[in-house]
Parts: sequence; C-alpha cells; structure tokens
Amino acid sequence: MSAKIAKRDDSPMLTDTEEENYISQIKYRHYSLKWTINNFDFVCNTMNAIESPRFPEAPTKEGQWFFRLEVVKLEQNNDQIFKIILTNTSRIKAIIKCNYDILNSSEIGPAFNAILSNDIDRHWTKSGSDMFKQLEWDKVEDRSVTLICKLSVFDSFNDIIPKPFTRFAKADNLLNQVECFFDDQAFKDVTLKVDDKEFNAHKTILILRSPVFAAMFKSKMTEEQTSTVEIKDINPTIFQKMLRFIYTEKVEDLDESAAELYYAAEKYQLGELKTMCLNSLYKNLSTDSVIETLKLAEIFSIFDLKRKAFECLASNVEELKETHEFLQLADNFPHFYTEINKVHKMDYAVRHSASTKYELK
Repeated sequence: MSAKIAKRDDSPMLTDTEEENYISQIKYRHYSLKWTINNFDFVCNTMNAIESPRFPEAPTKEGQWFFRLEVVKLEQNNDQIFKIILTNTSRIKAIIKCNYDILNSSEIGPAFNAILSNDIDRHWTKSGSDMFKQLEWDKVEDRSVTLICKLSVFDSFNDIIPKPFTRFAKADNLLNQVECFFDDQAFKDVTLKVDDKEFNAHKTILILRSPVFAAMFKSKMTEEQTSTVEIKDINPTIFQKMLRFIYTEKVEDLDESAAELYYAAEKYQLGELKTMCLNSLYKNLSTDSVIETLKLAEIFSIFDLKRKAFECLASNVEELKETHEFLQLADNFPHFYTEINKVHKMDYAVRHSASTKYELK
C-alpha cells in the first residue's frame, strides 16, 4: 500500500512543489500444511468428520490452525454437503488469506480461492456429487487425497517509512563535498592510530558526526596537543569502514561485518550506522550468524532482534548444539539454554497431542 501526500500552495511566489512520499507495508505470518488422508473412500463412507493435525507445530499467539472436513459419500447424484472448515485452537478472529487444494493421487481436484475474512470459522461447501466429479473419483484406483494449504495471517502494518526526498540541491552538494574529503589528504589535522595502522582525518568532521569524538577533542587531553589519538577495542578494518561511513554515510560489504560495526557504532554513538547494521543482521539471520546476533541483541537489549534470533536458534538447535559457539553461549548466557529446553519440551508435547482425530458415523 502506498500513498502520496502533496502539500499545495497557490502562492505565485513559490515555484518548487513539496512532496512527501510514504510506504505502508502489511505484515503477515505465513504457515503451510500438507495433509494426506489414505483410504479416503472409507473415511467418507463410515465417518462424519475428520480433523487435520494442528499447524504450525509450535503454538503461536493466535494458537494453532487446523482443518475439519465434514464428509459425505463421494458418488454421483449425492446432493449432501461436503464441508471444509478452517479454524484455530484459540477460537479467535483473525484476518487471513488462504489458498488450498484437495487433490487425488493423480494430483487432480478442486482448488479453493483465496479469501480475506475476519470470522472465527471459515468454511467452504461442495456437494458429494461435485467432489466426486472434481476428484475424478471413478478414474483413480488409489483412494487417497492430499490437502495442500498456504495460509497467511494478518499481523500488523509495518512502520511508515518515509522515502528520502531532497528539497535543496545545496544540501546534496555539501554532502558530496564532504564525501570527497575522505580520500583527499589536504587539511586533515588528526591522526587516528588503530593497532599498527594510522588513519588521517578532519577533526571538524569527526566532531560534527560523533558526540564521542566531540567530547574527546574538546577535553584537555594529550591527544589534542599532539593531534594523535589512539583508538582501542576496534580492529583496523572495522575502524576504516566506520570512518568511511562518517564521511560518506555508506558502508562497503556491510553484511560481512554488521555485528562488529554495530559495536563500533554504539561506542561512537553513530545512530544511522547502528540502524544499518541492525537491518543487515535481521535480513541475513541464519545458522551461521544467529549465535553472534543473539549475543549482540542480549548485550544491547534489542528486543525484536533478540526474539527473532532466539526463534532461529531454537529451530536449529540440533544442528548447532555441539558447536563451540553454542557451548560458549550456554556458558555465558545460561538462561538461553533453559529457554530452548522449554521450547523443545513444548514442541514434543504438541507433536504428540496433534494426531489426526476422527468421528465415526
């Protein structure tokens, strides 16, 4: 969903039009189910209803979803109603989009269109005769069917994100000029020593961009007298990337060093760089990065990133639990290990309580 809001001014003295652009995105949670029912002919002839396993396996804030089929005999000239119901264990209302197919063993059968609903139960109906025809029930020997579902549950609107809009060319020119100073050694008046590397920079630019550098140069320190500053706790490669960002607001190969850069951005209070690093960590969350990301989110109390990283870790714990990084995480943050055990105990209980349910006729 997008919207444009233009500010109108009929004054003849103004020649520029101001325009503000915004983007609003709908966030969904996506689930899927593939449910095969063997001997479906027997089910339809002897039972009133059958329920699918609950999905997803781990309960969500709206509970779990499942299908209930209220079945009738699949035969020609049967006008009794075959009913397909989608609901959840918590019986809550939710806006959803749902697409599903019911297919015979030859992958032929009725497809049900997407819906958008806010009811507790969503249901579709067909006659026994229609199901017989659409499943081509008289042409198949294997009397199994498979229900394949893709479900999207409305979560929220993402934050409105303004698109950058440059109103004055002068501001753009100034930013370009500052960027040019990064590689130009003229007028650089401070040397920053990081391990065995030295970087030259402009005090004025550092002061304008970072409150930490501003405090450093305003205080009566030895570094002020010698125009040399020793930087500790940051390796030279990360510092160079941070320094380039200070001049250009750009980062090369951000995804490769987002976690380390976040620590540097936090230390020097570079808010925009912190945001760029968090977005990169969130976007690239994987089994390779999840432990480092979780540690960072815990240390700096970044709740949303911590929650996402914990979910990823819990889902892949069997793959990671013997690694050195995981064992170190368990030693340094034992509460994570306790929480993961709770999740797995809950998953085990859910899997063993979500077996298919039947009702006999």
